Amino acid sequence: MDHQRRADLMLLLATSFWGISNCLTAICLRDMQPLTLNAFRFITAFLVLGFVFRKNLRRVSRVTVKYSILVGLSLVIVYTSLTYGVLYTSVSNAGFIGALSVVTTPILEFFIYRKKPEKKFGVSMVLCLVGLALMTLSETLKPAFGDVICLFAAVFYSVDLMITERAVADERVDPLALGSDCIARCTSALTFCALPPAASMSARAMLFS
Repeated sequence: MDHQRRADLMLLLATSFWGISNCLTAICLRDMQPLTLNAFRFITAFLVLGFVFRKNLRRVSRVTVKYSILVGLSLVIVYTSLTYGVLYTSVSNAGFIGALSVVTTPILEFFIYRKKPEKKFGVSMVLCLVGLALMTLSETLKPAFGDVICLFAAVFYSVDLMITERAVADERVDPLALGSDCIARCTSALTFCALPPAASMSARAMLFS
């Protein structure tokens, strides 16, 4: 199996898990707050990745750390927005709108890198916009609050993809260390945000004392 086909299969697998995660998120939100849920998600992910790629984490370069902070910040915004979006809209809407990063990514690349998208992208964008309108607009032609939040997640997921693409193209960056380190930073940020107010104030006082 060549590298391109293997990469396509991995992306297909990631997309499948992405769709399933929306359903599981909706179930978990019946008993957990969004920030608490995301904290547990990333704690679990870091424990697994930190163990598997512990050797890569021991030799993280400064360049990798720089990129991991940017990627981690983007992921915090993506997962927080998408989780709150699932809370305030339907799972199907959240899945569709969150996947609109396939549209927002070429648009951002055009404005930031001046990279012109292919001609067929125009047709795809129109179809996505029509689907978005049919799924989200109510009788008053206003989208639900959760739909807007999910769209915010799609935009920042595009930012995450663009930063990651630039990072892995840098020879000084270890992709495995990058992924593990950014998950660690997401875990720290989301766990801090999920703490009760009294606990977060104590943690903040210890941090700056």
